[in-house]
Amino acid sequence: MYLFFGERISIGVAIAILVAVVTMLFAFKLRTLLFLTVLALLLTGLSTPLYQTSRLLRWPFLLALLGKGVLSGLARGLRPEPPTNPHRVITVLSALALASALWSLGPGISVAQAGMTIVLWLGVFVVLWNHWRGAEDVTAICSIFFWIAVILFGAEFIAQIQDPFAAFETGRYSGLFTNPNGLGLAATFFAPFVFWSYFTAESASRRRISILLGLFLLLSLVLSGSRSGLLGTVVCMGCVLTHLYRFRIVLSFVFVLLPLAAFLFLGEHIGRGELEESRVVRGETLPNLSDRIPLWERGIALVGERTALGYGFGMSRFADLGYADGTVFEAVERLRGMNYHNSHLQIALDLGLAGLVLFWLYLVMVIRRGLALFFAPPGDPLHFAGVVFFGVFLALVGDSFVHGWAFSPGSSLAILFWLTGAAVVRIHHMKFVEAAAAPETAPVSPGLALAPLPDSTP
Repeated sequence: MYLFFGERISIGVAIAILVAVVTMLFAFKLRTLLFLTVLALLLTGLSTPLYQTSRLLRWPFLLALLGKGVLSGLARGLRPEPPTNPHRVITVLSALALASALWSLGPGISVAQAGMTIVLWLGVFVVLWNHWRGAEDVTAICSIFFWIAVILFGAEFIAQIQDPFAAFETGRYSGLFTNPNGLGLAATFFAPFVFWSYFTAESASRRRISILLGLFLLLSLVLSGSRSGLLGTVVCMGCVLTHLYRFRIVLSFVFVLLPLAAFLFLGEHIGRGELEESRVVRGETLPNLSDRIPLWERGIALVGERTALGYGFGMSRFADLGYADGTVFEAVERLRGMNYHNSHLQIALDLGLAGLVLFWLYLVMVIRRGLALFFAPPGDPLHFAGVVFFGVFLALVGDSFVHGWAFSPGSSLAILFWLTGAAVVRIHHMKFVEAAAAPETAPVSPGLALAPLPDSTP
């Protein structure tokens, strides 16, 4: 038995994983692999019999996605796109993560964690980046997320049908997810893509599906009691609607806030019975943000002890445990380490102020490009997709201050966070850099573009 990407498996299982990776390289198209990879990562957040299987399969899918992208690019004769400043920041951050093994509390853990994270970054910033060559390629990603939402929340709806009032009679509802925040954040992430599907669909049936799915997402969001999810939904949907209806800003926010307020009332007051605790507001936990403030105070004190370069990549969870390299695997197995519920604090613990500054520099670069898309006049489907990705990215940035998933490559939110950021940069590059050398074309309304299905092209 040994650890493979954080999972303890046998040699036989390792061989089976290798066979699975090779098989997927030749059996699936790139878009299909992306669809399956995101779905496999999302399954790790569900309390289903597939939980342990999906935890193991997420890495073969990521590796297969990386390999397929390289092979597909070679087959299509794609030349590598020139790097941008965000690419350079990620490259320096990758080098720092690997180099941190030299001073890490657990060098082996740091190398493994850095390797996993670099696989994720390569898949997003190199492979997918080079395959996003036009509006069809980018809007296909939006279509993939829409269909994943249909599958995920369709299963959630079927599960609720068995006892439709159970969700109102409990505290915070988690549904098929392992915790309520998982359900709330999933609803937050997929809501803009459901709106995108409604806005771009040409068929009435797809619009009806989008409307029903959007209402169910809002209901799930409120029942989950995820405050960061509710705020994130206001941010991302407000961003998209304000971009589209820039001269009716108040109206665009009303479209977001009124349904949220209605569902908030529903979640707080209907069917609670003897429940005394508020489902959403939870005022008794606000002063210390559900015990996060004491954790942050301890984390900041630990950063002060190794300010410049931190404790080693992936070591934030063990910085307060005092384990040396020889016993750090026991800490992984027994305690799973300390979660400080703040991605920024955790990267500061991992790589010190050097890593934190690089991370913030990356965020500034993406947000600056996203704002350029946001303030530009509404245009073609590519531009609209860019604003959708930017809204989702802003919501995830906000959530990263209260959850520590940004540098956990096995987390579904991690791949969604880095993918949406890369999409914003790529679309900005296509709209404002590549388009500068191309002949101008008349803008097309986003409503005239029907997004392709996930596996429409190789």
